[in-house]
Amino acid sequence: MSGLKSEMDAAGVQYKFISYPGAKHGVTNPDAMEKGKQFNLPLVYDFQADHLSWFAAIKAFEEIYCR
Repeated sequence: MSGLKSEMDAAGVQYKFISYPGAKHGVTNPDAMEKGKQFNLPLVYDFQADHLSWFAAIKAFEEIYCR
């Protein structure tokens, strides 16, 4: 992620990076763990990160479209 952040900063892009410590790929998919086991992938659903990321997305859309 540090490479992406560096590129965004260098380009002068206005963005907000939100990290969810401990969250793995599949964080917002309630079926992630089942699929992870099925295909031997490190997929893990994270209820808290799922909900926090959803509310962060809603807030971002409100900031952009409800000015």
